Amino acid sequence: MMTTAPPPWGCRPREHLATAGRLYPHAWKRADEFRAVRGRHGLPDWPEWCFLPLAGWYAIVSGGGENRVPVERITHVARLSALGAWRATQGVYRFDPDVYAAVVDTPISGDIPADVLHRMPEWCVYVETPGMTARGALLHGFWAHLEADANTGQSLTAPLCVEPQPGRPTHSSPQFLPM
Repeated sequence: MMTTAPPPWGCRPREHLATAGRLYPHAWKRADEFRAVRGRHGLPDWPEWCFLPLAGWYAIVSGGGENRVPVERITHVARLSALGAWRATQGVYRFDPDVYAAVVDTPISGDIPADVLHRMPEWCVYVETPGMTARGALLHGFWAHLEADANTGQSLTAPLCVEPQPGRPTHSSPQFLPM
């Protein structure tokens, strides 16, 4: 049986949300403005299951217009996409340790029907992953949300929340790795 103690630093997803809000103080307001006029004023429409497409988050990170996102900040687009969708409900999902172990050990074979993803309980969920690692770092959890891309259709996005690795630059919160 797996046991995990609550982390001493609090809820990591909320730390990420607070950090993103400091980096982009107008992000949440701009996202709400985009959502309020979707399908009007030259803005495309998108399905209800998508909080705001990546293109909207790109406009927020870039400052809009013809501005481009610098390459060192391109991951901020995915970060805001997950955090902005998660911000509305802030659902953190924790499995019972026995159920968690069974889910982790379950092999995935074949295709997963896409319509299952449309039944997620929220625009974005955060799933804790006690004891897991990703790219050699402790994985605290991941956000999962659907993206509605006007060019390619839909996709599942799942950025990871990992502990900073020794010898790498650190920030005020753990690293956030896009998949």
